[in-house]
Amino acid sequence: MMQHTSTTTQVALLVCATSLVLGPLGASDVRAQPVKLATPVTEGTGRSGEFPTKWALYISPEAAPGDTIVSIESVIGTFGKCGILTTTHFYFAGVDGRTLHLYRVEFKDLKEPTRDPILLPLAADNAALLRVRPLFADRSFTLRLRLGADNLLI
Repeated sequence: MMQHTSTTTQVALLVCATSLVLGPLGASDVRAQPVKLATPVTEGTGRSGEFPTKWALYISPEAAPGDTIVSIESVIGTFGKCGILTTTHFYFAGVDGRTLHLYRVEFKDLKEPTRDPILLPLAADNAALLRVRPLFADRSFTLRLRLGADNLLI
């Protein structure tokens, strides 16, 4: 006996399978995509009250407009049990005249609660300074971003 499925059922199954692979509709809007860069530039541990903390700072060697240039992962507690992971990405949105346009995007529980624009003036040598501080870190880090001739940050 041959089974036939209706076209409506086939379309419904295809939509369900697509949403499982690509995520819910509307999730494809323009946003900084979480990118895990290979090796952390620096890492640290500490305590927040009675909970252990850990953080790592990742930096991309070069970035085109739309790419993540800095990623910071911060964990309080034990990740996977009752720990909380916060990931902050700084991504390069582009250049307008002598101004670098960046976004600071924070992800908590795979949601994007904050997205803050950052405008950095370029110096005469096409460089700008960005200061970042990971959660739970006892110091901040100053990064020198240089705009190349091909509009890549290096």
